[in-house]
Amino acid sequence: MAYVEYRGNSLEQYEEALEKEQLASGEKPDVKKWQGETLRQEREFFQDRLDEERETLQVLRLEAEGGHKAKAQEGVVHFFEEKLRRVEHDLYV
Repeated sequence: MAYVEYRGNSLEQYEEALEKEQLASGEKPDVKKWQGETLRQEREFFQDRLDEERETLQVLRLEAEGGHKAKAQEGVVHFFEEKLRRVEHDLYV
C-alpha cells in the first residue's frame, strides 16, 4: 500500500512554520549550530594539548637521558595531531 503526498500542502507549510518558530524561540535546539560549537571546542582542546605535548617533547629531546621517553612522547604528539586533523575535517565538511 502506498500514498501520495503533495509537496507544499497546508500541513507541510504549517510544520515548516512551526519548526522555524521553535528554532527562533529556542524551544528546539539548532543541531548544526550545537554540533559546530562542540567541534570548535574540541579543536581548541586538541590544539592546546598538542602544543603542550610538543613542548614536552622538545624538553625530552634536550635532556641527555630522554631517548626512550622522547620516543613515547612522539607517539602522544602523533595521537593529538590525528585527533586535531579529524576534528578539523568534521568541522569544515
